[in-house]
Amino acid sequence: PRKPVECMGPEASEFTKRIALGKKVQLKGDPLAGDDPHGRTLAYVFLPGGSLLNEEVLRRGYGKTTSFHYQRKKAFLAAEREARSKRLGGWTQCDWK
Repeated sequence: PRKPVECMGPEASEFTKRIALGKKVQLKGDPLAGDDPHGRTLAYVFLPGGSLLNEEVLRRGYGKTTSFHYQRKKAFLAAEREARSKRLGGWTQCDWK
C-alpha cells in the first residue's frame, strides 16, 4: 500500500484471477527457496491439470524471474526468455531489462 503499483501489476493480477479464481489449486513449497527477504513463503501454484501458474505468468510476459535460488529456476528463465523474444507484456510495456 505504500508503494505505487508496478508495471504489469494490474494485468498480472487480472490474468491470475482469470485462470485460477474459483479453482482448486495445489501449493508446493520449494526447500531450496524458503522465504523471500520479506519473510513470505515462496511456493509453486499448480492449476488443475498440472500446469504451473508461476511459469505461465512469466511465459505471457506478466512478470520477471527473481534472483532467489529455487528448483525450477531453469524452466522459469526459459519461460521468461520466450516472453522477451516475443516481446510480450512487460517486455514492451515496461522498462524491463
